[in-house]
Amino acid sequence: MKTNTLTELKSITFDAKTYIVFHKYSPGSKKLKLTLNGNENKIVLTSPIENFLIENWNNFQLDNLLFRLLNKHKVKNSKLNSSNDYKQIYLSYSPDNHKITIYDKLVDLEWKYHFHSNYSFNFDENNSKLQIFCNASLKDDEIKRKNLFIYVLSRILEEFIRNKQLEFVKIMNQSGFALSNPPFKINLKKRAWGTNIKKGKRLSKITYDVKMIALPIRLIEAIILHELVHEFHPNHSDKFYECGSFIMPDFKARNKEIRQIIVYLDNFQ
Repeated sequence: MKTNTLTELKSITFDAKTYIVFHKYSPGSKKLKLTLNGNENKIVLTSPIENFLIENWNNFQLDNLLFRLLNKHKVKNSKLNSSNDYKQIYLSYSPDNHKITIYDKLVDLEWKYHFHSNYSFNFDENNSKLQIFCNASLKDDEIKRKNLFIYVLSRILEEFIRNKQLEFVKIMNQSGFALSNPPFKINLKKRAWGTNIKKGKRLSKITYDVKMIALPIRLIEAIILHELVHEFHPNHSDKFYECGSFIMPDFKARNKEIRQIIVYLDNFQ
């Protein structure tokens, strides 16, 4: 019995592009799921049916679901293509070994499956390798594997943010800004790279998007400083950028560069 092996089902032409549809048998799946890798024009149907045939496809009327997926992808691409300056980066939590981007560098991601309940990871930045050790059941459990992937990236990013945020706070205090180092957390955000929420006189709380781990370090630094400057200027006014530029001379330029990058979390290789 083979799992996570791709079997070609059919090809389809949509919007002048030819897509190949594959089937991936996953006994742990509870439903049929279609996913699209737009970069490779590859569509993967994941199902708990081992010998999935084109007859099964027709019986489940999956063409309707397929065209909804392709139309959704087309709308998303049309928004992105309205500006040719966007750079797109994909962080994949696919169950097989592949490369991901950490700090703007390609890193080998190796899933080390075992039969224990514990999990751990080892990030060797010098050799560009990330190993994640986890129970073999996660190979077929996309949700748990995604959550573990986010957790591991958060822990890697956490150390960098902690040190850099403390460094910026010290510099800002030495420059005449009265600032306490605010607590922060990291999670998966849909829109902003970071948020700074402050109510009344209490210490603010910063939340960073885990996907920013794919960015160059110089841009991650700009995001951290961006949220710290919000301690003094809640809006993106001229004074906001003047304050940031006092600490980082090209602060405004880096912020503009950040807005031209989109990082996606997906289940493709």
